[in-house]
Amino acid sequence: MVGLLDSLDGERPAAAAAGTRVPILLPVALDQTYDYLVPIEGDPPLPGQFVIVPFGPQSRIGIAWDRAVGDTGKPVPDKKLKAIAHVLHEVPALPELSLRFAEWVARYTLTPLGMVARMMMGSNAVFEPQKPRFGIRLNEGAAEPPRMTPERRRAIDVASDGMVRAKSALAAEAQCTTGVVDGLVKAGVLVEVAIPEKRFPEPKAQHTEVQFADAQAAAVHTMKALADTGSGTLLLDGVTGSGKTEVYFEAVARTLERGRQVLIMLPEIAL
Repeated sequence: MVGLLDSLDGERPAAAAAGTRVPILLPVALDQTYDYLVPIEGDPPLPGQFVIVPFGPQSRIGIAWDRAVGDTGKPVPDKKLKAIAHVLHEVPALPELSLRFAEWVARYTLTPLGMVARMMMGSNAVFEPQKPRFGIRLNEGAAEPPRMTPERRRAIDVASDGMVRAKSALAAEAQCTTGVVDGLVKAGVLVEVAIPEKRFPEPKAQHTEVQFADAQAAAVHTMKALADTGSGTLLLDGVTGSGKTEVYFEAVARTLERGRQVLIMLPEIAL
């Protein structure tokens, strides 16, 4: 694994020139890339960018690779190649280090490179735009419906706090059916509004200072030094309640301060 985690200071490979072919790795059980022509319209993909390409009768999501991989057989003339259908510019590209890491994992585990790429890509849902969510709230100032039932009254009373609820949640809280809610929406008493997209707060490295014991402080110093170098392995050993989490959170904070990312793996069998 020597050299895999070495700093990649070289410039990123440039996009393919117009009229040339691009090696594309597809998430299938094959150990090779396929050549595609650059898109007819738009910019050609950079290495690591995700693209949509025709693959047999289907369209598949692939990764633009920076070099041909595997035995591609006899050279195929350009006129027989298919073109890249679309470059997913809205999806973050894989860095060059990830491409080399995928190749190393494939070699080390004797797994087709395409299957390693499939694990790195995850679900297709991450490449699709998030569907908007809608909720129900009271239409302030609207007149009561001409036909008032106990179920409608309960739904209006629940929604009178101004909160936005999912239709099913409002119906459950008001002990009525969703048809009652639909009827109130149709009557203009309730309105359907878009629920804002849930966003997780960004972690902040400037956290509350923790007073550590001497042994903990020594471990914090070592882990911060490791975070500064960006590589290395450290085993933090301690009994339950000894503050291991607080100690490695210091290394997490230092890494975030350096503008890098942190991945925390939990001892879960599903992983």
